[in-house]
Amino acid sequence: MKGYSSGDMGVLIAFGIIPITLGFLLIRWSAKGKKNADEEGYEQIALEQAQKLNGKITAVELATNTKLSLEESNQILQKLQLDGYAYLGHSEHGAIIYEFPEFLEGK
Repeated sequence: MKGYSSGDMGVLIAFGIIPITLGFLLIRWSAKGKKNADEEGYEQIALEQAQKLNGKITAVELATNTKLSLEESNQILQKLQLDGYAYLGHSEHGAIIYEFPEFLEGK
């Protein structure tokens, strides 16, 4: 490059590009960690509610009994089911019920 020495380019890379890139990666990593912590907290809330309801809960019940939205409640319960903590059932009216075997009465 005209007007810049190789030493100038090295300084630009060392004190400009590298710190900006590392800062960006640190921010992304931090945001992912917060999301995972929030998700785990929400799962804990869902499990506590399922236990209070003797092992059977719907997304509507979870949303009604917590500050979670219906959409968040659905996502959390679906994840718990996919992870093997709950099984799907249906009420006589066709509502999806998440059944947690560890909390069912008689267990």
